[in-house]
Amino acid sequence: MRSSQTSTPVFGSANPAIECKLRRAAYAVITDSKGRVAVVRAGGKYFLPGGGSLHGETPEQTLRREAMEELARSVRIVRKIGEA
Repeated sequence: MRSSQTSTPVFGSANPAIECKLRRAAYAVITDSKGRVAVVRAGGKYFLPGGGSLHGETPEQTLRREAMEELARSVRIVRKIGEA
């Protein structure tokens, strides 16, 4: 994690043994008034709402589109909390 409080923390690193194709994506941490976190269930696993960006999409546009697709809800983006 970066030490500066004004920069966005970056988490994780690529495994050199695995060939990765870079694709931008954006995911949201959405909480309700009880502190519960929204998740999407797919294939018996749970994921944060979000996904891969379309060509030319900003992360904010990706989040808004994915939230509408997956949750049928619009979202208000409060802040960026990290990158991976």
